[in-house]
Amino acid sequence: IVKTRDADFVQPTETGDALIEKIFLHKRLDLLFEGVRFFDMKRLGIVPNRLAAKNFQIIKDFTGQGGGETKYLEAITKNQGSSYETMPKTADDKNWQFKIPYTEIKSNPLCQQNP
Repeated sequence: IVKTRDADFVQPTETGDALIEKIFLHKRLDLLFEGVRFFDMKRLGIVPNRLAAKNFQIIKDFTGQGGGETKYLEAITKNQGSSYETMPKTADDKNWQFKIPYTEIKSNPLCQQNP
C-alpha cells in the first residue's frame, strides 16, 4: 500500500517491536484525521507525553507572522500547569472518556454520564 504513495519505499527490514512501530506509523499516516489513533492508544495503553511532542520544535522553528518563539512558549504554557492536570496520565484515566451527549442521557433512562 505504501508503494502507491511513495515510489521510493523499501520493504522494512525491522523485526519485533521495531516492525510493529513502523506498521503503526504507516497506519497513522493512512488513517490520519480519522480518529483511529485515539482508539489505538486507548486499547494499547499508550499515554502521550505532550511536552515531548515533536511539533513543539516545529512551532519553535516557525518563522511566520508572530515569530516562532512566542508561539512555542504559548504552546508549552498551554500544556503545563492547570491544563496539564486534566491530561490523561494513565491508560484508564477518566479524562480519556468522552462525555455522553445530554440528549442521549435524557432519552435513555438507563444511560449514565461518564465520570
